[in-house]
Amino acid sequence: MKQVVFESPLVTIEEDPTERLIWVRRSTERCDVERLMATYADAMSQITRSHRGWGMILDMREAPGNNSDAFENSTAELRAKLSDTFPRVVVLVSTVVGELQVKRMARESELETAVTTDEAHARRICRT
Repeated sequence: MKQVVFESPLVTIEEDPTERLIWVRRSTERCDVERLMATYADAMSQITRSHRGWGMILDMREAPGNNSDAFENSTAELRAKLSDTFPRVVVLVSTVVGELQVKRMARESELETAVTTDEAHARRICRT
């Protein structure tokens, strides 16, 4: 049973202890990079030791597109922290362009990142 552990106009985090899954949903609201990163920092403070070993889905299907250098550079530390905390992180996107962007960012940062446009596939990855 999913339970909301953080909610803001930009980001919602739900946990599902049954599936051992954290689901991070980005909203459609546009904002500057500083506000977004501050919101993610607040949101990630809700992740505890009990979540270690769980899977995480970053649901970016509704997020406004952003391929600026400022955005991509600012997310590098967050992505590294998520990779250290969760053995399986999947980025769920709505377009092939989004999928290509996430794959490029993963390659450039040398962080293994799964990305898909299929919700069922994202769940399967997180369960393995």
